[in-house]
Amino acid sequence: MKPILKSKGINESEKYLSDLAERTFLSLWSFPNIFRKPGTELSDLLVVYGQDIIIFSDKDIGWSDGIDTKAAWKRWYKKAILAGANSTNSAARWIREHPQRLFTDAANKERAPFRLEEIKNPRIHLVSICSGVDKIVKLHYKDRSGTFMLSPYIEGDDHMNKCGEHGYPIFAVGDVLPQKDFVHIFSREAISCVMTEFDTISDFIKYLEWRREGFRKKKFGICAGEEELVAVYWKQMQYTGWDLSKIYGPRASNHSLAIVGGLFHELSFDPNYLEWKARCVESQFWDDLIQEFASHVITGCVPKVADINPSFQMSERVLRFMASENRDRRIYLSMQFKTMLERSVDQRADRYVRKLPPVTYSDKHSYVFMAATHHPDIHGDYEAYREQRINAIGAYCLDLLHQFPTIDHAVGITIDTWGRVSGRVNSSGDVMVVEREDFDEGRLDYLNKMRDALEIVPLDLEVINQKIKRNEKRLRQDLKRRQHQRKPAFRI
Repeated sequence: MKPILKSKGINESEKYLSDLAERTFLSLWSFPNIFRKPGTELSDLLVVYGQDIIIFSDKDIGWSDGIDTKAAWKRWYKKAILAGANSTNSAARWIREHPQRLFTDAANKERAPFRLEEIKNPRIHLVSICSGVDKIVKLHYKDRSGTFMLSPYIEGDDHMNKCGEHGYPIFAVGDVLPQKDFVHIFSREAISCVMTEFDTISDFIKYLEWRREGFRKKKFGICAGEEELVAVYWKQMQYTGWDLSKIYGPRASNHSLAIVGGLFHELSFDPNYLEWKARCVESQFWDDLIQEFASHVITGCVPKVADINPSFQMSERVLRFMASENRDRRIYLSMQFKTMLERSVDQRADRYVRKLPPVTYSDKHSYVFMAATHHPDIHGDYEAYREQRINAIGAYCLDLLHQFPTIDHAVGITIDTWGRVSGRVNSSGDVMVVEREDFDEGRLDYLNKMRDALEIVPLDLEVINQKIKRNEKRLRQDLKRRQHQRKPAFRI
């Protein structure tokens, strides 16, 4: 696999955006400074995640001191907000018309690793970050945040022609290009707040979609600032959407909703919010696990295992299942994975497996976690052990699919047991996905044989093998010779 050439941003503003995005989207899905022509950038940052594409523009424009505030606002609006909105719409149009002409270098010699032309029905989100007036806004409104006021009823040139009139306050932003793709306008303070509160890809995209609906369908009248919109969403609307009747009763009207200041400050003292934030710290384990795997993909250091040469597209798709989890799910998955590791140490198990059943009927994928120990006298050298470990986790994934017919994908993650059990200084990990479409009679026959070899009890969600049998290597080799070969059982 070739390493992925990635920029870290050219100027300080772009570097800030790149660092912020990597914390939220992780490095495998965020690409600063993508080019469409030699020397011509498509956008400051492009995020490609499944069907979702997020185009970021970053405009840092200084404020014109010494002139009338209205005149200075109009000048700044044109250079920052309007230019950013036009830039992101232009990038979206290019992606739709020329999805294959995207490059990671200014000379256009290195094609971007993703294949946008293969995405059916892409969902494009446009984000423009406009900075340079944060201090001016704070002084004007005597406000701590410096974020723009928001109103869906301010559209297009009304931002300039009616600014300062009743209902059209200065430093208020609405729908900049109402006849084109919607553009989310954020100040530096606002995007930092949003990407801190919604710091997974799925949570961030869900917020953007909710926000776009609020503007395009005029679901509120005015909002004191982005942080207040975040507070309203966090406390209620992430569960109810914009259905105000569920909050204020059946007579509530959309345009009457005024989102006042101080809500986010109140939220920061809410016991439920504080408890959730404390739990979020534990979920960083899942982020780190994704990033550990992703770093090897970016550097091109993914080894060939089980006769499979993984490509970027194959590896990205597998890791996308892990990255699709929202923050709540990451809390749960981190707890389950760490418990598996701790118990493997407590039991001093050569192999410890934890199968996670789907939480709801709507879940289309679930997980198998496994820690294993390398025994040279049983497994042979380390690479042979790693291949046997891959085969074992693949069998457990097949077993999960067989046990829970509502899921379509079983994600297996396997690593070495901790050093104080295995005695190894270095370790490795593998992640794979087993597809239900690969599950046929041949796979079922293979699964039944592997159940015998690995002592898999179908209904057990936790499997502890205190000592690996010495005849297991021979059993696996025999099964490998007879394994149904129509289609690979897993992808890494």
